Amino acid sequence: MSLSLALSSCEFMGLSLQEDYEYKPRTLNPQINMTVQEFMNSNPEGAFDSLFSAIEYAGLEAEFAMPGRTFFLLHNLAIYRLGTNGLIDPNCYFAKYKVNGVNAKKWTDYPVEQVRDLLLYHIVDTHYSFDNLTPDNLQVNTLLEGEKGTMLLRIVNDRDSRVTINDFFGSQKVTRARTSNILATDGTIHIVGDYADYVP
Repeated sequence: MSLSLALSSCEFMGLSLQEDYEYKPRTLNPQINMTVQEFMNSNPEGAFDSLFSAIEYAGLEAEFAMPGRTFFLLHNLAIYRLGTNGLIDPNCYFAKYKVNGVNAKKWTDYPVEQVRDLLLYHIVDTHYSFDNLTPDNLQVNTLLEGEKGTMLLRIVNDRDSRVTINDFFGSQKVTRARTSNILATDGTIHIVGDYADYVP
């Protein structure tokens, strides 16, 4: 009875029911027609300011200019972020890796080797995008040498289809990209809001 009343009221008020709509899905073009460096510089909110500081401190400018790589760009929130309580989030890098028992305030609080290792772990010397990743884990080697340089990549099979790092049984650190599959002219970009680490 309520349905009949609702339908008749639409007709009574001079309103018509919505007609069928033919939905045409489309995929956004991931090509950005700029280099990785240009993309990092183009962000108006300065989302990679902390990353720039780390790259400069570690002396890795050349590594971030090499073509043909996959870059997991650390958003500022991966380095330092505040929780809803106004305190530093214990999972961001500066809180997780304390210096003399207190939260770090800048990259130079750390040994340069530690910062270099962090950045090298976020670079893979091959293109990995939606074209060659699947929901199954793919083991890759980052620029960080040794077992600590191991990384497992997969795409989560949901509507967001984000690249996920080290999502395996028993993993102590799973990282999901904030934005995946940005195709620069010289590399593939995945933006992460949490640093990645291989911790089996």
